[in-house]
Order: sequence, then C-alpha cells, then structure tokens
Amino acid sequence: MAETLNMIELSMEEAINAVREELEDDIYTPLFILGRMGMGKTAGLKELAHKMGIGYCELRLVNMTETDMLGIPTITTYGQEKMVGPDGKEYTQDKSRTTYASNNLLPMVERDGEVGILAIDEITSCSDVMRAAAYQLLDAQRSLGNYHLPPKWKCIGLGNGPDDGGVFNGGESALWTRGGCIRVTPNVEAWKDYAIPAGVNPTIVAYLTMNPDKLHVYDPDEMDGATACPRSWENLSIKLNKRESRNNGRPLPREAVSTYASMYVGRLVGSTFAGFYQYKASDQLINPRDIVDGKALGKDIRQSDPEVIYITIQNVIGVLRDETSKDDYELSDSNKKKLVNTCKWCIDIGRQRTDYGIIACRDIIKSLGSSVKEFIISKEFREMCPEFLKFAHEKSNVIS
Repeated sequence: MAETLNMIELSMEEAINAVREELEDDIYTPLFILGRMGMGKTAGLKELAHKMGIGYCELRLVNMTETDMLGIPTITTYGQEKMVGPDGKEYTQDKSRTTYASNNLLPMVERDGEVGILAIDEITSCSDVMRAAAYQLLDAQRSLGNYHLPPKWKCIGLGNGPDDGGVFNGGESALWTRGGCIRVTPNVEAWKDYAIPAGVNPTIVAYLTMNPDKLHVYDPDEMDGATACPRSWENLSIKLNKRESRNNGRPLPREAVSTYASMYVGRLVGSTFAGFYQYKASDQLINPRDIVDGKALGKDIRQSDPEVIYITIQNVIGVLRDETSKDDYELSDSNKKKLVNTCKWCIDIGRQRTDYGIIACRDIIKSLGSSVKEFIISKEFREMCPEFLKFAHEKSNVIS
C-alpha cells in the first residue's frame, strides 16, 4: 500500500486519457499523477495539450521559492487619508497596500488561451513550504497573492512515489484529497502506441516487445545509477537512428551498440540489448521490402530465432509507416496493395506461430495512421484480404 499510496494504477496512456476526458467534460478540479522517473508524465501532458489545441504551462517546484510562487511584493499607493499625530495635529499620508507581481510562468488568458493545462511538476520532491504554497492553486480559490488561475485551466500535479527512484519528500492526505489521484505503471503496449509513430528505433521496439520487463528497470533496494526507462530508451533511439543513418542503414558493430546502450540504459540491460541487436544482421532476417511487395509468402519461419521475427515485424511496420505517411487522407492504390501483402504475411506467420501473427497484427493495427485503420475496416480491404479479418476476429481477445 505504501508503494501505491492507495491510488489506482494505470498505464501512461490511460492516465493521459483520464486528463483528456476531464477537460472534455469541463472538469477543472486538480488531478495528481505519480510514477517512476522517465515515464513521460510531463511530455505526455504537453503532447495532449498540443493535440487538443489548448494552452500549456509548467511549474517546476524544486527550482522555485515561495516568493517565486507568490510574486515579488510591491507597495501600491491608491490615495491619501487624514491622520492625527500624537501631538493632536492633523496630517495626511498616502494610502497603500502590498501587492504581488505575478510569476510570468503562470497562465494568462491573453497569452496562453482560455483553456489549458498547468503542470505542477515535482510536487512530491519539493519542500513542505513550496507544496503548501502550491495548495493555494489547488483549492477552491485557485489563487496566489494577486494572481487568479483562469477558470478553464486544469492543474495537474506530477511527482514520484516513495519507491520510484526520484526524490520523495512526501505528500499529505490534505494534498491528495484536493483532486483525483493516479499511479502510472510501465506498460509496453501502451508505450508502443507512442513509440512506433514517433519513430523510435525498430530494434528497440522489437527488443522491448520480447522483453517487456526491460521497459523500466529500477530496484529501490539497489544504489541509484543508470536506469532503463522510457526516457532513456528514447535517448538511445536517437543515438542509434543517427549512427545507422551515417552507416547507410546498415547494422552497427556490436561493440559500438554495447557502448551506446550501456551509456543510456545501463550496463546490465545495455549488454543484453547489444546481443539482441546483432540479430539485425542475421541472414535469417526477412527483407521488409519483400514482405510489402508480396514476395515473402510461404517462407518457413518456424526454425527462425524469435529475435529475428520480432525485428522483422518492427522493420516492416517502419517501412509501411514511411510509405503511408505520404498519403494525407486516403491510401494510394499502391500502398493499399503493400498493406494487403503485409497483412497476408502476418497471417502466414500466424499459421506457423500464432504468437508471431498476433504480435504483427496488433502492432500494425495500433501503430499506423488513421488512413490505414480506415482502410482495414473498409469493404475493399475485406474483399482483398478476407483471411486477415478472420484471423483478427479469432484472436480479437489478444489483438485489441
């Protein structure tokens, strides 16, 4: 109970959807999202705001003081008043009050829009004083000093739990009762929904599909160090994509991959990933172009190493993504044919190893653009590839 803080556990995708639903329903009470470092909590909120076309502002409490939150105090004169001194004589003095110059990081409707998300980051890492100051934005008054939060801006408190690998200075029940509370947990399938369209290196996606426990590796009983997490995998992906591009798309040497992986996700996970990466150069690997062109049907994959198939699946999804991204609203006839050829290959390998077919179908359906999804449910696709929908229906409980 201490680890979860009695909060519901959701994937990052589910947590972001919860925020989206509340904004759609005009619910502006706060939400708190806690989870391990590197899960993409802040990035997920920023992306949601972009997709919804609303404002986004961010406060990082550990970098701020109470004065930063309230604003710099100034004395404002608003008139004069008569006073009587100790000697009984009258005199006049300025009427004044203390006001606060609001922090420019706080949302302003004129600049940031009428509706938006205010991410209050590191709410469990900051001092008690700073958290108490944040309470003022999170209660019914929604104000700090002279500042009032716009009525259609939603505060989202972000932080780490006690065993999440970040700094945890606590969180009081008085804080959590101000809104809804969510604990985000690692989920490879939810992560892939983001990672594949974002262009994360296909070999990383394949490795984590086969080894989902490596998406986030953190042991609170061990000394802190380099850690595999969604953020560090994405950093490794940037490095691999750049180096592979310089190498004209050819696989990189094992020594280089081992170095890069160890730099970003730590030596233990990095060494196993480097071993997996070497299958990228295997002669068992199927050319993804042969798959989309319909030349790979009938190939016996039952003796192929699993690593090869996982890499092949992600490689062909990468090719399809590159091809179909050129179609704005509707797939071209040539891309329809490539998608049908790929789906037939998925069924072909599914007949030999059901789990391979399920993984391939699921990742294609979930990871490609709306034009692909619309074509897959069309009558034209059913006529071109009836076996795909039959397979998907039979395995719907695991493909969806």
